[in-house]
Amino acid sequence: KQWYQRRVRGGYSLCSDPRSPLLELAVKYSTHPPAHWVHKTCRAGDSVQVRVGGDVYMESSSGVRVVLLIAGGIGINPLLSMIRAGAGSDTKYHLLYSAATLDELIFLHDLEEMSVNHDNLTVEYFLTKENVKQLRSIDPVKFHGERITPEAINKLVDNYKTRFDANDIRCFVCGPPPMIDYLSKNVEIKCEYEKWW
Repeated sequence: KQWYQRRVRGGYSLCSDPRSPLLELAVKYSTHPPAHWVHKTCRAGDSVQVRVGGDVYMESSSGVRVVLLIAGGIGINPLLSMIRAGAGSDTKYHLLYSAATLDELIFLHDLEEMSVNHDNLTVEYFLTKENVKQLRSIDPVKFHGERITPEAINKLVDNYKTRFDANDIRCFVCGPPPMIDYLSKNVEIKCEYEKWW
């Protein structure tokens, strides 16, 4: 999805449930003109134009049994939208979400609440610049002190293949382009992805 105001134009993925009448964005602060405009100039009541864009989507009627979601930082946005749409459905959603620190895991509380309330959602967090020893003592499966690796994804895919047909598993990746390039070229499953900048 894309929106723009006057001469400031940028592409952002929605993080809201696609069935919601509200359009939610999470925009990380940067000096990139559209993000800077959102944080420094945009005010309640300002008008924006929205158009459909992007390449990552999944029809709810697709018949997929397992959806693997790989998020890096602000790349959680379109994947969160998919999770919100699928929470409580018959499809299994498994999110691997990477950020530098616990504080940078936006939507952490929303994800935790959804995973507690919906058996079809599993979330794992990968923190690259934080000591996760204490977090792992609380939940050794949920917190990892490393980047998301192709090996972690392949192991997860192999685990799901013991219970589901490979054609019933889809993988979506959204994050920084180097992460997407590396993971999509080194995993055993086809990854659908959304890149920016």
